[in-house]
Amino acid sequence: MVVQAFLAALAVWIGCVIEWIAGYPQTMRPIVMGPLVGLALGDLQTGILIGAQLEAIFLGVVAVGGSVAAETATASGIGVGLAVIFKMPIDQAIAVAIPVAYIGVVINSLQYSLATLCTPLVDKVVERDNYKLYTFTVFGLTVLLNGLRFLGIFFALVLGGDAVVGFINGLPSFVMSGITAAGAMLPAVGMAVLLSMLWNNKMALYFLLGFSIIKYLDVPILFVAIIAVFLASVEIIRDMDLRKKLDALKELGVSAKVAKADDKINEKEGFFS
Repeated sequence: MVVQAFLAALAVWIGCVIEWIAGYPQTMRPIVMGPLVGLALGDLQTGILIGAQLEAIFLGVVAVGGSVAAETATASGIGVGLAVIFKMPIDQAIAVAIPVAYIGVVINSLQYSLATLCTPLVDKVVERDNYKLYTFTVFGLTVLLNGLRFLGIFFALVLGGDAVVGFINGLPSFVMSGITAAGAMLPAVGMAVLLSMLWNNKMALYFLLGFSIIKYLDVPILFVAIIAVFLASVEIIRDMDLRKKLDALKELGVSAKVAKADDKINEKEGFFS
């Protein structure tokens, strides 16, 4: 168990270090972190399943500056670790990972605080005008600061894994049913929250189209996703064509108001055609 906890924490640490030094390629997102931890623990399928569901839950959660609403990397590591190491059902592991994401914000805040304390050291390195030393210092601090997350996940799984499993196993059956139902429902709630931010009358048509296809044609959701990709591509191409027409009108001396009005007319005609 100790070795598996170490591997889970190491996988999260690697993903976080890559995120910090490689220009934020989104390796801390659950959709990436879940499979990474699952791969490290030898159960890629469970990592993909948990990572995808956690991503659906936290899809609308993004970091704005130093403000982090939920620490999804830690949640992914703990969730996949509980499911693989302690054989916890996926829905229950997701239900446990949700509060962990918000507790993990404390670790994230501590990292930022320590990084602030290291700023004078970085300033001194910059004054020396030594690029290699600066690179080594920044990378070294990145590795060390993310070690806090590594330690948090490692000790949580080693010291708290059995306690969490024992606590959940000791709960009454109706409570367990509620936890399982909540874990299964949370991805839908996450998608609903995100959809509420983007909802408009035009999107409602696409939503009803996808719902109707799945409900009445009984086709795999992957098929609907492929259709959605094609529809999105058509929208993008159409918008690009409208922009080109607008630029052409501007070059011909047509006023911006007339060009925008024509743009709206073409958009409506294209939508209802």
